[in-house]
Amino acid sequence: MICFTEVGQVQNYVRLLFQLTKIPMSLYVMTDNVKRYHRIFLYPDIIEIQNLNIPENIEEKFSEIVMNLSKDLVPPYMYTEKDVYMFFCIPFMLIRKPGQLPRKMLLTVGPCFQEPVQKDDNKIRCSNSVYYWKDRNRGCFRSCTDEQIQTASRHIPYWNLPHLCAVIRIFYVMLFNQQISVSEIMNVGMVHKDTEFTAMTTAELFERREQYTFHTPYSEEQKIWNIVREGDVDSVSKALQVEIFKTPGILAKTRIRHEKNLDICTTALATRAAILGGLPDDIAYAMSDSFILKIENINYTADVVQLNNDIIIEFTKAVSEYKRKQNEKYSPDIKKCMNYIDQNLHSKFTLNDMSEELHLCVSHISRKFKKETGESFVDFCTRQRISEACRLLEYTEKNLLDISTILAFSSQSYFSAKFKEYTGKSPLEYRQSSDTQDITK
Repeated sequence: MICFTEVGQVQNYVRLLFQLTKIPMSLYVMTDNVKRYHRIFLYPDIIEIQNLNIPENIEEKFSEIVMNLSKDLVPPYMYTEKDVYMFFCIPFMLIRKPGQLPRKMLLTVGPCFQEPVQKDDNKIRCSNSVYYWKDRNRGCFRSCTDEQIQTASRHIPYWNLPHLCAVIRIFYVMLFNQQISVSEIMNVGMVHKDTEFTAMTTAELFERREQYTFHTPYSEEQKIWNIVREGDVDSVSKALQVEIFKTPGILAKTRIRHEKNLDICTTALATRAAILGGLPDDIAYAMSDSFILKIENINYTADVVQLNNDIIIEFTKAVSEYKRKQNEKYSPDIKKCMNYIDQNLHSKFTLNDMSEELHLCVSHISRKFKKETGESFVDFCTRQRISEACRLLEYTEKNLLDISTILAFSSQSYFSAKFKEYTGKSPLEYRQSSDTQDITK
């Protein structure tokens, strides 16, 4: 990364940021011969922190980065230790004057403690950890005596991760006139395994607060799922207009994958809300599978975004329709017949098969079915199969032969004829149309 400025200008940046953070900062130059760093500037330049250096185990890593610097954006290198300290380094090439060779530089900010320091008898709270790292010859305190560690601790501030990320971003604007995101900052570095998840979560929360974008409150999400569970079709469209899913989180690296993952999450939650609302498991899970297949086959982000609302609306409609059927004043025998039909739409069965399975008299149930539903048993079954075909045409890519076979029609031509008789459209016309219709009574 190229930085067109003078060393003195970088030093001015350091002084300015120190006034804000009180974090020790150093500027190093890389020596070409030994591939090591030489500190040329320390702020504040006080004896107590002069011995604080870059941890030895990452100096080699920094050397590799600086040796291969280009004009591309190079993320900072974040380094944290559990219960001890953290700092970051920004490698860059400094152009002093036209015609002069660039200098390979390293701007180091830190260390700062990850948690507030509590002094007791002139000892820092995490002194045992600091001594441990010093003894292992790894940490930035490696060349300090015990007394120097205690003295230096008075000059090392507590600075939490979100604010440290803000400092990094300020430096990037100052040095390179470029923005860097919190995710880019957190994707590179040596973060202690016990603090990695906390660090990522904290950084993500910081970026949301900075951009005034927050995850949808749980209470607001629950309002939608309550509407689905109640089958409240009149309220669902209005509720979705408030865009409660506007900031649902970051679910993938690409926008379309993010939206697809969001739709899949919506499908899973809507499925369970619908089941709680009384929709039979097999119908809910069939709808879920159909939606997920449709999600994966969409190629345009706008279509995926629109589908999110459609999923919620369709599950709400399914619950509403099921509740409507259950609330109609059908006799217990006819309700048992309707449940049997719903559960066996994908197989061939006759009135005799159903009556035998449910231990009902064929002639008795035939008369009652016609009287209570207004349709014969055969017509009612056909209508339910056509209704299921509508869902398959709208939410899956299955061809007409597959659908006619799945729904136990004798042939594709017979299926197409019956579909047009009940809906007024051919199956292909229905699939091509964006309109939906209720063909059930």
